[in-house]
Amino acid sequence: MRTRPSSRRGGPSTATPPEPRLSLQQAVLFAVLTAVLYLALVICDWGFISLLAGEDVVAQPVGPLVAALIPATSTAIVLVAVLLRLRDRRPRLAWLPAVLSAAAVYLGAPLLAASVLSFDRVDAAAGLLFLAERVTGPFVPAAAVLAGVMVLVAPLVRRIPPPHDPREDSADGGNEPAPFDRPGNPK
Repeated sequence: MRTRPSSRRGGPSTATPPEPRLSLQQAVLFAVLTAVLYLALVICDWGFISLLAGEDVVAQPVGPLVAALIPATSTAIVLVAVLLRLRDRRPRLAWLPAVLSAAAVYLGAPLLAASVLSFDRVDAAAGLLFLAERVTGPFVPAAAVLAGVMVLVAPLVRRIPPPHDPREDSADGGNEPAPFDRPGNPK
């Protein structure tokens, strides 16, 4: 914990200054990479669940647009939630945005897909059946848990310092060859 010099009222202050904000380009890039990682994890997770449970991801015949809406919508939710969390001046372990994004993925993504399906088939019962299958099945809850974890952890990952090169500390300004480049070392 860093301490500041004495404040006006006496005694050292233990408050740490806020970290510098990411630029908008950096925050967008980090959020996009987090969303791509989330989508890859969802696809991998759904594949493992499908193999272990012996269940298809989309059991009833639906169009490719409806089948892709849940992962696409949940990825968009994670992208926006991570971007909003990164723009915060003091990144902290905040449970509320993670829980809200998990709830949005759990309810919002299947609701959007079910509404598209019901408009496509002009049958509200088909949409409600699809919504009930998605919400009670193992796939959407797994995507919701992953969304909550990604939104919770992404701002903390940003705070990891970059790797340090010990050659930069040398007296000659980092021009010393690496140990494996020195003469006499096997290559």
